[in-house]
Amino acid sequence: MGLGCWKKKKEVTVTAGTTGAPVPGVSIAFTGPSIGGGPCPESKCVVPGTAGTYELDLSAPGYQTVHQSVVVSGTNPECGCPTAETQHLSIALPSA
Repeated sequence: MGLGCWKKKKEVTVTAGTTGAPVPGVSIAFTGPSIGGGPCPESKCVVPGTAGTYELDLSAPGYQTVHQSVVVSGTNPECGCPTAETQHLSIALPSA
């Protein structure tokens, strides 16, 4: 990446569908311009990467897995490397 160019992220907060409380033990898997996943400390997941469409799968013990497509907006500045805006998203997991 060029000088002054960096990747941003999408921050996802996961809550229980019935109560709105944070969900312990949440994990995320994602595909799109970036691919990855892992545990989400304190019910907050981070998807690093550039602009584009991402497919998210969120799961936790005792909850149904949720699949959601999200579009991250971004730009292609003069430095020639794409960037994305930091965005926030809340997703509620239904009980199993």
